[in-house]
Amino acid sequence: IQGYTGYVPIVQAGFMGIGAYSTALMGLHFDLPVWLTIILAPFVTAFFALLTGYPSLRVKGHYFAIVTLAFGIIVVQLIGKGGKLTGGMSGLTLPPVTIFGWVIDNEWRRFVVILIPFVLVTADSLRFLRLKPGRALWALREREVAARTLGINASGYKILAFAYASFLGGVSGGLYAGLKGYISVDDFTLWNSIYFFVMIALGGMTSIAGGIAGAFLVTAAPEFLRSLQDASQAVFGVLLFLIVVFLPGGILRP
Repeated sequence: IQGYTGYVPIVQAGFMGIGAYSTALMGLHFDLPVWLTIILAPFVTAFFALLTGYPSLRVKGHYFAIVTLAFGIIVVQLIGKGGKLTGGMSGLTLPPVTIFGWVIDNEWRRFVVILIPFVLVTADSLRFLRLKPGRALWALREREVAARTLGINASGYKILAFAYASFLGGVSGGLYAGLKGYISVDDFTLWNSIYFFVMIALGGMTSIAGGIAGAFLVTAAPEFLRSLQDASQAVFGVLLFLIVVFLPGGILRP
């Protein structure tokens, strides 16, 4: 959304939350296997994105950011006030994931389960950008007026990008819930959405590889700086500042 439509959504944690709680609720209330609920959760998330996408995309700039921020807050409030259905502020506990008798109960197995969809999603996203929808989004990013004169359905492709991004958020949320085994409303707050935005901004908004690099940097850097104790956060902040100033387009750009 950010790199190819020019919109800045602050809602990805909300979509991740919908995916996570869809996984949990389908498993706990419909007695479906966790691996199946992880597969179904992204489609549930994309459905909600389509319901909210059209009215949200009617506004631009910081207004769009505010609208998506509001949607993320609504998701958090609904989860927190869901009572027994969502576990409220106490959260929900899920049983271990079992795939064809293979129990995912250690870090190595979790890594394998995450690696497979990671590779598939990365390959699919690269392919998506090379096909007609990706080229249309690129044209809209460069010159929207010119793209419209060529017959490109700007609203349709923007909604498609919004739904696809939410689908990926649902994938992430489903995996998070299934493999962590416990979820709560604190996992999907506004600050988490800002955290994800920082990853993309640092890595490169128009680069799949940049998104991966930004996620790695924001996640791993605090761990490498942990030995600095109280100064670690300050040093990390300085590193982020230098990257934004000297590499405004991100670390990796196509």
